[in-house]
Amino acid sequence: MNELHWPDILDAAIKNQTINGVKPGAPANETLSVPKIISWSEGKLEAEWNILESLHNSRGELFGGYYSVLADVALSYTVMTYVKDNERFKTIDLRLSYYRPVSTGKIRISCSVTNKSKSFIYAEALFINESGKNLAKGVATFAIVPA
Repeated sequence: MNELHWPDILDAAIKNQTINGVKPGAPANETLSVPKIISWSEGKLEAEWNILESLHNSRGELFGGYYSVLADVALSYTVMTYVKDNERFKTIDLRLSYYRPVSTGKIRISCSVTNKSKSFIYAEALFINESGKNLAKGVATFAIVPA
């Protein structure tokens, strides 16, 4: 991935394809169960994720800390929809609010960039269950760093 084009990475992630023999995303994505991108447009991204029983807490609910993984990945992809090819970014702040527990099914993750300045990008992710109820919300700040 010598020449980085964010839209190509997003499209390859949707199609589960490689770019120049490399799978999009961090090496950790191979180990972690990360959300699947469904669609994207500038500043917006929709993803989904199937709840894994192996990620339940002792009460049989999705472990709350795992929302951090889901939020960081989904929001990073969302930032890719908004930055220029010559811009890079890194998460510098990630906050979560929990509304209700969930145990089974599929979670929809609706993300958007809420603001961009010269040095920072702000984005949020809303986690929604199959009944349309809000489960949690993630809010992140990304620093724009030199390429």
